[in-house]
Amino acid sequence: MGLYESKKQLKTKYGNCIKNKQGYWVVTSNEKGNQNKLLHRLIYENIKGSIPEGYVIHHKDGDRENNSIDNLELMTNHDHLKYHHSRKRKYLIPTVLVNIWKFLHFNEGWSYQKLSDNFLVDGERVGSEQIANYVNGRIYPFDIDSDKHKDYMLNCLSRS
Repeated sequence: MGLYESKKQLKTKYGNCIKNKQGYWVVTSNEKGNQNKLLHRLIYENIKGSIPEGYVIHHKDGDRENNSIDNLELMTNHDHLKYHHSRKRKYLIPTVLVNIWKFLHFNEGWSYQKLSDNFLVDGERVGSEQIANYVNGRIYPFDIDSDKHKDYMLNCLSRS
């Protein structure tokens, strides 16, 4: 993986790295202008070429420390989100819905259970623990086209 490795620090040809909150290695030194860049993206770009806008680099085996080029795959952001959400959940939660949950929870005092009892997504109830993870930033929602979000919300979200 690198020239020098510990649980929290890594020295590579791209610069010194630390792990961020999401578990990715981030370059902290300013060697070759790589400061604040994700290590797996630098490795991919160095070997395969530039990453087009709207694309991400996916770790095939799910291990964010395995930055072997054979483990890195170019995917559209949409396909990447769809892949991860489909593996963990039956539905995708848009940012606009999470913002509604945050408002009701923090401003109106709604419990996670009350949110779960009052909102359906794709006709299914979202568990209170799942809602808590979204509201507290442990799971990230996806962004949808702002022009289409009203139709999306009408189709997938209903108040019971």
